[in-house]
Amino acid sequence: MSFSRPLKKSQPQWPGSPTGFQAVFEASPNPYLLVAPDDPVFTIVGVNGAYLSATKTDREELIGLGIFEAFPDNPEDPQADGVRNLHSSLRRVLETKAPDSMAIQKYDIPRPAAEGGGFEQRYWKPLNTPVFATDGAIEAIIHHVTDVTSEIGEQQSYRETLRRAEEQFRLIVDSATDFAIIASDLEGRVTTWNTGAKRLLGYEEAEILGEDAAVIFTPEDRAAGRVEKEMRGALENGRAENERWHVRKDGSRFWASGLMMTLKDHAGEVRGFLKIMRDRTLQRQTEQALQDSERSLRLAIDAGRMAIWNLDMAADEIVGSPELSRVLGFPVDARPTTEEIRSR
Repeated sequence: MSFSRPLKKSQPQWPGSPTGFQAVFEASPNPYLLVAPDDPVFTIVGVNGAYLSATKTDREELIGLGIFEAFPDNPEDPQADGVRNLHSSLRRVLETKAPDSMAIQKYDIPRPAAEGGGFEQRYWKPLNTPVFATDGAIEAIIHHVTDVTSEIGEQQSYRETLRRAEEQFRLIVDSATDFAIIASDLEGRVTTWNTGAKRLLGYEEAEILGEDAAVIFTPEDRAAGRVEKEMRGALENGRAENERWHVRKDGSRFWASGLMMTLKDHAGEVRGFLKIMRDRTLQRQTEQALQDSERSLRLAIDAGRMAIWNLDMAADEIVGSPELSRVLGFPVDARPTTEEIRSR
């Protein structure tokens, strides 16, 4: 859209301040606008070159206009509040007779017709300072601005990059559904809970965030200080591996192999812990069943006084039952070679 400026009012005179002040004002590299204290208009009575350059305006177009006529809110931005905030600041200067520093403002400026018109997004850090006459009355207000648009743009770009990185991290973490990935702060309160953790432990993310991660440990492990020991191990060594029983939300237990690591910031300072677990209940049950079967077989062999053996051809050794060792005259835990067997 194009922007046409309103007709100027009769041009006011520069405040009765020393000629030296006007020269310094004009020569300053900092953007300055001088407005009259005629609330609510705040007529522009002076502007230096730096301000004209920063706002892409002409001196002849500004002098004599009210500041809000010259710089209205962007009509295309329904959340624009630059006029309201600046008006409030200028009034505070009149009321307190003291400088008023404003927070960073999004205050778009009219774009010259040569550049297509419309409004250009800009961010400013304004400072409004009273200028006093000899009788102590406020004769004018200096409106000083610092253009921080590029800094805000960099911050927004950084936040967007960070948001995308966090989104990517979340996608990766939630895709690892076979693993429970749990992050906690230094006090052990849960800060991240992936889909795998929900599937394995039964807690929804919303109900576990901020809670003590120790809730997934068995009562006996908590009583024995296993949680604190694991955290200390991670702090001292950077990681702590473990295999133990854990508890689901419904109270059922499962055997898990886990790894706890420290989480560090870019400066290397530890900010929390990351625990990765996998359900190994089936494997443990299989191993336990095999051990039980071997134990039962060993008991049966010993009870039947059977002499059995197994030949390790690579090592040329024979591993036999205690009865075989007894029959051949070897110690119970002996592993005789085939040559030694023949010599008997």
